[in-house]
Amino acid sequence: IDLRGYDLSQLQDNGSSIVVDLGNGESFTINYTNIEHILTGEGTFTPEALQPSPEAQQWGPEDGLVAHWALDDAGGNTVGDAVGSAGGSMTNMDGSEWGDGHLDGGLTFDGVDDYVHLDQDMSETLGCTATMSAWIKTTQTGAAQSYYSPSIIGSEQSGGTNDVRWGFIDNQGRIGMGVGNDTGARSAEAINDGEWHHVAMTRNADTGEVRVYVDGVLSSSFTGQAGHYDTPLQDLGRTFDFNDSAPETAYFQGSLDDIRVYNSELDADQIAQLAAMTEPAPPVVADAGVSAGEDEPAVIDLTGGNPGASQSIE
Repeated sequence: IDLRGYDLSQLQDNGSSIVVDLGNGESFTINYTNIEHILTGEGTFTPEALQPSPEAQQWGPEDGLVAHWALDDAGGNTVGDAVGSAGGSMTNMDGSEWGDGHLDGGLTFDGVDDYVHLDQDMSETLGCTATMSAWIKTTQTGAAQSYYSPSIIGSEQSGGTNDVRWGFIDNQGRIGMGVGNDTGARSAEAINDGEWHHVAMTRNADTGEVRVYVDGVLSSSFTGQAGHYDTPLQDLGRTFDFNDSAPETAYFQGSLDDIRVYNSELDADQIAQLAAMTEPAPPVVADAGVSAGEDEPAVIDLTGGNPGASQSIE
């Protein structure tokens, strides 16, 4: 099989098929029999050589993961959800906002009117017991009150208390999480130094306890209002005021990468694992340097293939 347009990190074999990562959040599956060699951008290998490394198999905690915006889309005006159906549309953005993230790609917001409107309301998860984690880079300051501050995803109900803000930035550049009119938990130190930081927030809806972690370490905790909050949470990059009176500071300014939502409280070890992640490890090359046979390889052209489709060859 001639797959010289792809490198090892994009190919994985399970013994009867090869999954090709097309680089846009989609994949193509090649089912095969009697295939001896695969030509890649890095050499010639047997199918068995294209196995994921242990590090790649442990790419962050998976139990309870309900949404994962890796932000590696690298183009276009949509954002993909790697595990669910909560992809979204970039609003007031033209696609030039894609760039480098901490792990791979990332998305930059202008702090004026940029946000991503999700296809799915996340309040069923984020209004209850949950965890959100992300990589963030910003120099922004918000307001003293969390409900006037920008957030990774947040809602404000003016005149009411049915609102939630995950990853809000206050007037000291600290990051926090809170519900209703609570002050919320805020990091001990500012994170708005223009460097990448891993942030994670957990909330227990039964007790009202909120915890904020920065760079894998618990930074603060706070016990506030308990219960389920069902005001829609559907916009990444802003705190949305449902009375349409949010000030300009409701919009986040900076870059985000690898945003994850879990329907449970991750523990300290799991959050430390997320904060310690680097780029996914490439597959282990178990049998490099195999010479190709004399026969011409089958050429598989995936440039016009349908994402998620498959092709069988012998």
